[in-house]
Amino acid sequence: MERRSTPRRPSRRPPASPGALWRRLRHHRRSRPVLALALIAVALLGVRSEQNRADAARRAWSPTAAVWVSDRDLGAGHLLSEDDVELLTLPPAAVPSDAIIEPPWGRRLVVSIGRGEILREARLDTTGSSAVGSRVGPQRGAVSLTAPAPHLEPGDRVDLYRLLDGRVVASGAEVIAVVDGTPLVAVGRAELGAVVEAFTTGDVVPVLVS
Repeated sequence: MERRSTPRRPSRRPPASPGALWRRLRHHRRSRPVLALALIAVALLGVRSEQNRADAARRAWSPTAAVWVSDRDLGAGHLLSEDDVELLTLPPAAVPSDAIIEPPWGRRLVVSIGRGEILREARLDTTGSSAVGSRVGPQRGAVSLTAPAPHLEPGDRVDLYRLLDGRVVASGAEVIAVVDGTPLVAVGRAELGAVVEAFTTGDVVPVLVS
């Protein structure tokens, strides 16, 4: 009796690897244009992604604030005009909380500032006083010495000694003006009483300090 041979089942082909599939598509004539378009699309997506990241970084720094800065060195008591300041745009992180954003001309400085310095509310007079009055500043009072002191000039710092016993009645007082050779000195309010008392019992001697 003849044995019937059992027909062999076709063996399953192993799944193609990505590399083999890529090589097959790359060498297939009809698939080449499709692959080229796919590569171009991937490249465009990469460029677009980088642009989005750059735009996001730009937006993080894009909010800016316009502030007024000095166009030159200016002394205390100076009355600001349009020629003294310019408008500058800065990132918010570089702008002080009390920076001046409104036109500041017509206001006086209470302290000296340098060129390019941001104008701040604390450095401008808010009382509308005179050039000398604006130099007094907050929490101080100005007193005039009784005798000329040719060695002193505005901006100098002095300690005031009571002539009667040599006791210091004011430390670090600022000479804010010199009128006819006699200094006008800004003293802290806490020391004003002692200075006035020294005048009534004799005089004060200004000693220039650094």
